[in-house]
Amino acid sequence: MSSVGQRMGGSSFLQVIFDRFDFPELQSFVRRWSIDLAEVKSLKRTSAKIQAYSDEAEMKQFTSDAVTLWLDDVKQLLYDAEDVLDGFATELLRLKLEYEYQTHRHQVQQSGTESTVCNIIEELLGIEGFKSKVRDINERLKIEAQEGVALGLNSGMGSESSKTRVYSQKTSSVVNISEVFGRDDDKEEIVKWLLRTPQSSSNNNFSVLSIVGMGGAGKTTLAKLVYNDEIVENSKYFDLKAWVCVSDNFDEARLTKEILDSATKSSHTSDSLDMLQVKLQETLSRKRFLLILDDMWNDDYEKWYALRIPFAFAKSGSKILVTTRNKQVSSIVRTDPNDHDHDLKGLSDDYCFALFKRHAFMDRNSSEVNRKLDEFGQKIVKKCKGLPLAVKTLAGLLRVKKENWEWEEILENEIWDLTKNKTKILPSLMLSYHHLPPLLKRCFEYCALFPKDYVFYKIKLVLLWMAEGIILPDPKGKKRLEDIGASYFDELFMRSFFELSLLSNEPTYSKTKWVRKYMIDKSFFESSSTNTGYEFVMHDMIHDLAQFVSGGIYCQRVKHDIDSSQVRTTTRHLSCLTQNFTVEATEYKALKSLRTIFGIGVVHKSRRIPIHFQFQFLRVLCFGFRNIRELPDSIGKLKHLRFFDLIYCRNIERLPDSITTLYNLQTLILIGCTKLKELPEDIGNLVNLRHLCLPTNYYYEGCNFHKMPLGVGNLTGLQTLNQFIASSKNSSALREFSQLRGSLEISKLENFGNINGAETMVGNLNLKNKPHILGLELRWSYLGKDEKLEENVLDQLKPHTNLEALWIENYGGTRFPRWMEHPFSFSNLGTLYLVNCRKCRFLPHLKQLPLLKHLRIEGNCAMKMVGSELYGDSSSSSFNVKQFRSLETLHIESMEEWEDWPEVDEEGGGQFPCLYELTIKECPKLKKFSHHFPSLVILRTEKCGDLRELPRLLPSVLKLSIWKCPKLVVLPSLPSIEWLYLSGCDQITTLSNSNHPSSSSTSGSATCVQNSFPCLKKLSIFFVLI
Repeated sequence: MSSVGQRMGGSSFLQVIFDRFDFPELQSFVRRWSIDLAEVKSLKRTSAKIQAYSDEAEMKQFTSDAVTLWLDDVKQLLYDAEDVLDGFATELLRLKLEYEYQTHRHQVQQSGTESTVCNIIEELLGIEGFKSKVRDINERLKIEAQEGVALGLNSGMGSESSKTRVYSQKTSSVVNISEVFGRDDDKEEIVKWLLRTPQSSSNNNFSVLSIVGMGGAGKTTLAKLVYNDEIVENSKYFDLKAWVCVSDNFDEARLTKEILDSATKSSHTSDSLDMLQVKLQETLSRKRFLLILDDMWNDDYEKWYALRIPFAFAKSGSKILVTTRNKQVSSIVRTDPNDHDHDLKGLSDDYCFALFKRHAFMDRNSSEVNRKLDEFGQKIVKKCKGLPLAVKTLAGLLRVKKENWEWEEILENEIWDLTKNKTKILPSLMLSYHHLPPLLKRCFEYCALFPKDYVFYKIKLVLLWMAEGIILPDPKGKKRLEDIGASYFDELFMRSFFELSLLSNEPTYSKTKWVRKYMIDKSFFESSSTNTGYEFVMHDMIHDLAQFVSGGIYCQRVKHDIDSSQVRTTTRHLSCLTQNFTVEATEYKALKSLRTIFGIGVVHKSRRIPIHFQFQFLRVLCFGFRNIRELPDSIGKLKHLRFFDLIYCRNIERLPDSITTLYNLQTLILIGCTKLKELPEDIGNLVNLRHLCLPTNYYYEGCNFHKMPLGVGNLTGLQTLNQFIASSKNSSALREFSQLRGSLEISKLENFGNINGAETMVGNLNLKNKPHILGLELRWSYLGKDEKLEENVLDQLKPHTNLEALWIENYGGTRFPRWMEHPFSFSNLGTLYLVNCRKCRFLPHLKQLPLLKHLRIEGNCAMKMVGSELYGDSSSSSFNVKQFRSLETLHIESMEEWEDWPEVDEEGGGQFPCLYELTIKECPKLKKFSHHFPSLVILRTEKCGDLRELPRLLPSVLKLSIWKCPKLVVLPSLPSIEWLYLSGCDQITTLSNSNHPSSSSTSGSATCVQNSFPCLKKLSIFFVLI
């Protein structure tokens, strides 16, 4: 079982809140004032019991409406309990902070301590109100527990067997090939693997391949195709074959017996694991076998290891094919690093349509059938999003429907609504849900908040889970909440609940100008660097599953404006995809239980945010109200608020001081708030703030944010801070942020006064002791006059050697810092931007950066030559080692004095073997660059007035853009060119390629172009004489 699953047994719903009462500091305060928590402890016991009944009820809700209603009531009651407990814990925290603040102040003033204690005692009396609410919730839960017993629910005994009985079904190896579409490529790939000769270095006699995909994707069908493939049969490669349906009851004796029965085509009666495995060992000995383990759920390595022991006695080259929904399963069955997964994707619309036609009609030749196919069929299959099970289900429904209105109903309604009581789509996918540990169920249910096809990021979803209190803290205190949440996300991804967005087949950071987001993503999670920087979606069927299991807790409104009267009073999480959302004063009470208001693409008409202080249970407020000018002071009443997203609220000029009383706030996002000038002075009161994203000039020119409050140094728990504005008064604040990670911009470095004080102030930043900061931006607002001062400042800003990305801008020194002269100290550096370092005459020595992928040199006007810094000295012993072996993009711009880029012997090490994209702009004195770029695909040259020569051969270039290079005469050899753009290159008189020197075609003619550039797809020429 996964580590996530091991931590999620029993009562999970309220566990996070119970854990808050166990915090040592809060416990000390409770003992100090003799606060009775007996009711809280009693509620903890009752909720554990009710949770056990809830697990059983989830299995029975399909056969009993009464159980379904009971389950909805229990969920609402548990939410009420969580609200009360959270309010109780928050009030204790507030009183504790108030007591500490008042005690400290009066100690300084040496008076008033007695009145402070009296005030605390008076406020503690109000806690009795919380205790009575806890008592009431406890009694209501006990009543629900009694009703659960009356409904025949138990505490989870036998739930595993009922789960298997209700939702699982046995499979066989028999397949009707005529009913399978679109899997030829998948089958061919797996068959090749089956018949592949094993490597002599392999230590195992068998290898494993897992077919992984969501429920209903066709994994079993594909396994059947492979098992019965003619090539496999005719090859006589395997001596034995066996098919076993594993299901979720992984019993080693049962499975050994079924493998033995299938392989020998005879029945064995023994139930002894020892006798069965001895017999299986004898059967497999010196024989090559093919074993299909269909529908495997077990992720317990010990159980798998016990089952596989007899397989080791088989002949080398034996193969095991596993079908599973969970990548965790595939990871535990691997026996060799060469074992891999086959991720099964959905069918194309064309193949879905072919499958649909095969199953939809009894009379396939009638003209009426053909008309309906043309009119409705293609549209209907698009609803299935490539899922074969959904296609066959809808086809089966339509098989007995003849009227047009019936077909239109299928087209217009959700598949889930049409089929939940009639087919196996719901049970099939519910099986995946029921195998989730309790906390993962809550995490998945929360995703019902998103609309279909909503693209989300791992980081944001984890922060939302944190805000909702879903993530359980590590009992030992060694793992951060973010890392625990990341493990939850990865588990859901491995179980096929999430999938990579088709809009993003590569990390999003590869599409940005700067790797800021990548650096935040990559170091955000301690142990889970996979899946970061990517976009994710849920398959439509999985989204429908989330909607179903969340019951009436979630609400969505799409496409039209709404007001709060359209939202159910039971709704806890509200997702808005509207242009306007209004809340009437009379309706505040009806919506007072809301925990989440999640706006997507909302442009609000009002200048004030439509949130009332009676929304006292809000945990998440995520709105881009782009017209909002101010926040109400009542925002401070949202004492449960943990996630506050004000992204793109460009008109907000100030945050109310009351925001500093949101003691539970964990995440505050202010990116794009361009008119915001500063934070409230008491921002340091937000003791639980972990992620603070400030407005920055990088995203929006003209950003007014210019000052960090002195109190920011109290935010010692910060994990993310995207910007720190330097000043002589706050330099020590950054020293306190020992947990910072991701990307950090330090701006206004000119504020570090004189040379004598600068060293101390900059040293206070303590960057070298922040190992989790992987991206660092060092910015001056303008080019300073004191060169020595800026050199001294930059020397003191030495980062940790883990650094992966560095940006230096508007630096006024004549040399780069000394810590850059030892590049081996920064061997992880993958991105380097040197922008407007106008007085530096030489680049730092970059030649020994083995992982450098992205290099940008811009505005460094004093440099006349770029040479040995890039590719080394040919006289050195390291010259024969290829330099910049990882460099993929190189951008050189606004180098006004750059004259020479010396060529290096092609047999030497000065090449760029992986360079993919090269841009040279506004380098008016550069005459030529004639290097060999074997992997270059994109080349851009712009405004290089003296450029006369390009590299002679560019074998891999697909895209070439040349603009305003008036002295360039001849194009290089471009055998692969597909896209060519020429503008302002008056001296180019022929498009003849050097590969065709004998061409007699007229220069510029269509024949000449076709002969010279046979792969060309697009040609654009402006102001070129040809």
